[in-house]
Amino acid sequence: MDNHTLQTWLDEAVKGIVFRPDRAAVRQELADHLEDKSRDLARIFPNMTPQEAEERTLEQMGDPAEIGRQLARIHRPWLGWLWRASQVLLAVSLAWLFLFGPHWGWLADQFGWFDDGAPRRFGGSGNGDPHPLFQ
Repeated sequence: MDNHTLQTWLDEAVKGIVFRPDRAAVRQELADHLEDKSRDLARIFPNMTPQEAEERTLEQMGDPAEIGRQLARIHRPWLGWLWRASQVLLAVSLAWLFLFGPHWGWLADQFGWFDDGAPRRFGGSGNGDPHPLFQ
């Protein structure tokens, strides 16, 4: 078996996975598994050539189209996009806290989050008393 046959098998097995990062990770995992299985066959059967071990490995793995259908059912694109969205949301939240966390009292005043009608300056009540939430 040549490298082209292996690449073709891997392409067929992962072509149904729509989410690219999943596709790349699954392809690498399958390639590692094929290499391990081929190495094990060569170790168990010392008279087997590396090419024979690779051919037998692909035969034992089965039909790449069927494996691809099963993998596509597991790796749904919306799960990948949900994961990416959660990562972006976390990054934005951390950036917001990093940039505006030290000025939380000022932000509360600007947006009137704790507005009880009393004038305030930087978290205070306007008469020099600190705001009870920021003491």
